[in-house]
Amino acid sequence: MSPVILLALGALVVSTSAFGVNNGNGINVGGGLPGMNNGGVGNALGGGLPGMNNGINGVGGGLPGMNNGINGVGGGLPGMNNGIGGPGNGMNNGNRNPPRVRSLHVTSQIKYRFASTHISSQLANDGDLPSEAVFDVIIPSEAFISNFSLEVDGKTYTGVVREKTSSSSVRIKTRRRGQSVDSQHKIRPRNTNRFTIGVDIAPRSVATFHLTYQEVLQRRLGTYKQVTYLNLAEPVPDLRVDVAIQESRDLTYLKVLPIKNRNLVTDVDITEISAESMVTMPTKNTAYIRYQPSTATQQNASAGGLPTSVVVEYDVSRGKDAGDVLVVNGYFVHFFGPKIDNAVSKDILFILDTSSSMAIRKMLQLKLAMTAILKDLRAGDRFNILEFNTEADLWQDNQLLSVSDENVKIAVDYVSNLYSNGATNIYEALINGLEFMNQYASENRSLLIFLTDGQASTGVTGNEAILSNVRSRNIYEIPIYSLAFGDDADWSFVKTVAIQNNGVGRRIYEEADAALQITDFYKEIATPILSGVEFTYLEDAANETTVTKSSFKNLFNGSEVVVAGKLAKDDVGVLSLVVSGNNDGEIVDLKLKAGVDELIPADETERQIAFTPFEEYEGAMDPGQKASLKRKAVEMSLKYNLVTPLTSMVLIQFDGDVFEERPLQEESDATEDSYGRGGWSSRGGRDPHFMLKTAWLDDQLCFDVTGKPHDVFQIIKDPLLGLTINIQVNRDHSPGRTYIVKVAVMLDGLALTATRGDIRVNKWRYEWTDDIMHKMPQANITSQHNVRSVRVGLKGGFTATIFKHVPRNSGAGEEFLNIELDKEGKLSRNTTGLLGQFIHKRLKMKRPRRVGDKIVSKLELHTRKGVARGLAELQMRRDPVFETMSRCWEVHPGKEGFALSQKHFLVKSIKSK
Repeated sequence: MSPVILLALGALVVSTSAFGVNNGNGINVGGGLPGMNNGGVGNALGGGLPGMNNGINGVGGGLPGMNNGINGVGGGLPGMNNGIGGPGNGMNNGNRNPPRVRSLHVTSQIKYRFASTHISSQLANDGDLPSEAVFDVIIPSEAFISNFSLEVDGKTYTGVVREKTSSSSVRIKTRRRGQSVDSQHKIRPRNTNRFTIGVDIAPRSVATFHLTYQEVLQRRLGTYKQVTYLNLAEPVPDLRVDVAIQESRDLTYLKVLPIKNRNLVTDVDITEISAESMVTMPTKNTAYIRYQPSTATQQNASAGGLPTSVVVEYDVSRGKDAGDVLVVNGYFVHFFGPKIDNAVSKDILFILDTSSSMAIRKMLQLKLAMTAILKDLRAGDRFNILEFNTEADLWQDNQLLSVSDENVKIAVDYVSNLYSNGATNIYEALINGLEFMNQYASENRSLLIFLTDGQASTGVTGNEAILSNVRSRNIYEIPIYSLAFGDDADWSFVKTVAIQNNGVGRRIYEEADAALQITDFYKEIATPILSGVEFTYLEDAANETTVTKSSFKNLFNGSEVVVAGKLAKDDVGVLSLVVSGNNDGEIVDLKLKAGVDELIPADETERQIAFTPFEEYEGAMDPGQKASLKRKAVEMSLKYNLVTPLTSMVLIQFDGDVFEERPLQEESDATEDSYGRGGWSSRGGRDPHFMLKTAWLDDQLCFDVTGKPHDVFQIIKDPLLGLTINIQVNRDHSPGRTYIVKVAVMLDGLALTATRGDIRVNKWRYEWTDDIMHKMPQANITSQHNVRSVRVGLKGGFTATIFKHVPRNSGAGEEFLNIELDKEGKLSRNTTGLLGQFIHKRLKMKRPRRVGDKIVSKLELHTRKGVARGLAELQMRRDPVFETMSRCWEVHPGKEGFALSQKHFLVKSIKSK
């Protein structure tokens, strides 16, 4: 039997899905939707959808008494989340059991801060029928997958990295696919990615998965940390985690945290040798850790159903020196994190969001965090606070307060009296904050901490406009350290603010320990030890064009900076360098001069360099520079077979047969970048009118518009941006289909109307065969006559593209229009409309199940006003733009209170606002 390969968005867990709904996490075995493996081949005999990989001989899956499959074999409700190797819990499931996980081995090698982790897992199908296994692994967000292979039925499938195409899910070739596991209820730890792949295992057969991922460990708060995530739904008989460390200097600190079922801080240490763990140090600069928990230990750790992890923390000896340099094959990596006891005094401005969305819990957590931070300020520091909502207000006008007991007490009282109110004026907050700090920045000790929980909703709201103005006003290049608080914060924007302004961005998760997350971030930057740090490589030893960032505004205690590059010539004999900086008025020059053959040889050096272009690419401002860095990053990714934000992995059988391509995506962060905040992308045209792709659901959401001829619907209305998009529909009399015949996009200074006959932009009229290019203050309008499309792009990133569809033959119906919206998340939270009502809302799927011959699920739409609930049915529908058949969850807005009905958005005319 040929295996069925399924490559899904996500990081890598082991999960089986013979029956049941998979609620497992990490490396576990869960299950697919009930009835999706039922029935004869291509038939719905077992209740599965026709052609949806319904299994063989109609065995199992349906409701009791439904006579499912050939000869009535099966019946019985499927088991729920059978875990790794767990037995099926359903009734009358016949001989089909979930694959049993024989072994799970994780081996990590850490050499000079570079960690390479290999995961190997073997699953056996001991039953008489095929059964699907899903390998689902969680990896750190800063790690890149470098190798994947699958051995099944005597065949090997290898992952090959290719440059990502413009579409985030382009399929090269797809064979028969099994039903993917339901990942809506999986819990993913913070700052991680998930990668998932499924395979059908033949009876009495074995499948073996191999995955390797790599990361450069960052030093924070005085230690390096390497985390191995294990999602254990059920115990694995042969589970082993091995970690080997080799460093350039003596290890001065080593701590190993055991398998835990929490995502919060723990202080348990298993450095002592026990029956299940072994920690040895063969030499002063090496360590070896083995953790081999018993099935009882695993059972206890995963009792809460949460991902478990093994955490290794360590540090090396340090002095007041120029650091360590690794070299190999003409490349070098320079690590610099000296021990300097005297701290540099700092001037700090806290820019705090107090808009209405910060109400109650978040405001309380912010106050707790700020109270701790203010009390942690050191003598010699100066500070001020700027709160912002609709407007930005400085606490102390035109002065920085010196740290004293009295001033800290006054500041704590001020913070405790803050309250949430109004909109979010990010532009005014950052610009006013920079103008204030520019008065003191010449002393090179200034920094800003900027925290927000949303996106700009008043004042200047376009992200590019804000970023551009912040860069131009930041004349002294003051570092801005940015915090995105909660799910509604525009993480991509907040991170870019930091990267483009010498700072660091961090997510703050809206959970019980949010205050602790904020204070821990502050601790990382609380103690500068050098300012104005410059790396200089003397005697032309380094090729300057290849050297990564070598100038840093600050170096903080407990951190480390890394500079990488290529030696100028292959025969460089001596590497001379100077690292200079300022320690509270004292000039510090730290020198290193050594023969290249005396430096530390490391095969990982060139691979470490491959990781650096992505940070520079994210922060690049000049379009030409960004394009150049992108090319460099892609080249490095392809050279070292790394799955990065710019590449995707293709599974290839040993004979070169490409199965399917779909890029790795981090479940929340990456999808936000792809689809805009909230993860939305939508399109519509002929039935079904609208299909919405969201980060919350694996499959799309779809619904039809059932209006009468000439009805006009308002699909988007954003009062803050002044944007309105309306559509007019008509019906074919013979085929009986509803379709779009007119689209209007209205914005201040813009009125675009597209019909099947022409396109009108303000006073200008164009044919669909014309080339259009209009640049306006708030939007750009362009067209592609070869594909009959016109695109409206707003400065903030939102786009609306209108397509004209011409039937291939006269019997295929009338011409009609399609519309595709992208980055709807860039619209404000006040957006309404037939589509707008879904933007910035979280969708949750509850308990998918079979009802007769249908797959249905409860769907929840979470809004600020509460939760709206409705039913959705899994359908195969034609994508209105891409003209391909796609699975989608069909809903009916207005029914059972789920969203607002279509009638609510009927307007009088195409130009109604």
